[in-house]
Amino acid sequence: MNHAWQQHRSSFEARFPFLKEMPFEYTWGGMLCMTLNHDPVFHAAGDDVYVMGGCNGVGVVKGTYLGYYMADMICISSDLIRH
Repeated sequence: MNHAWQQHRSSFEARFPFLKEMPFEYTWGGMLCMTLNHDPVFHAAGDDVYVMGGCNGVGVVKGTYLGYYMADMICISSDLIRH
C-alpha cells in the first residue's frame, strides 16, 4: 500500500509542482477499465442482455449519463415506453 501511495504522490507532484507542500488526507488507486479506441462499450448483446463498461477512468461521470441512456434503451426495446 505504501508503494501505491508513493507512486500517487510522485505523479501528483509532477503534475502539480506548485502543490508539493499540500498533504494528502486520502488517496485512492485501483484498476481502470480501458478500451483500445477510448470509447465506452454500450450495446445490446442479446435478448434482454445489455452491456455498458470501459469508461476509461471516468466511470462515475460516464457511468451516470450512460446509465440514463441505457435505461432508456432497455425501456424502448422492451416496449415499456410507448411513443
